[in-house]
Amino acid sequence: MNTDYLPLEKRCLSCLSWKVSAIPYFSEAAKVLCILIIEHAWNPV
Repeated sequence: MNTDYLPLEKRCLSCLSWKVSAIPYFSEAAKVLCILIIEHAWNPV
C-alpha cells in the first residue's frame, strides 16, 4: 500500500472535485468519503 498519504490525499480530492464539480453536494460527500478512507489507511482499526 502507498505510504505517501499526503500526495495521495491531494490527488484524490483534486480528482474527485474535478469529476463531480457540477454536483457540489456529491462533491462534498465524495471528499468526506475520501478523507475517511485515507484516515482508515493511516490508522487501521
